[in-house]
Amino acid sequence: MATSAGVLINGVWRQTPITVSNPAIYDQTTDLVAPVTAGTAITLPASGSYTVASGVTSLNIFLNGQKMDYVLDWATSGAGPTYTAIQFLFDLVIGDRIEFRQERNT
Repeated sequence: MATSAGVLINGVWRQTPITVSNPAIYDQTTDLVAPVTAGTAITLPASGSYTVASGVTSLNIFLNGQKMDYVLDWATSGAGPTYTAIQFLFDLVIGDRIEFRQERNT
């Protein structure tokens, strides 16, 4: 696999290193088939889990492609320090898509 590529920068051909982003270590999606009321526990798919330390979570949540904010949009559900469920602070409707994602530490 090549570690650099030729690119045109300001009219000059240059060799540039190829960088690859780290893949997610957990990336699961759920499409809702029934409404979910605020405060209902939603278990992470595929036996997923996450942690919260000093108010910072290792999990990113996206609803219909928009990143949700921990504390403002969603909260932990269950007993920590390792959690396997979340709860939204507002109602969800049929067809909403939830993506649960954790990135590798870089």
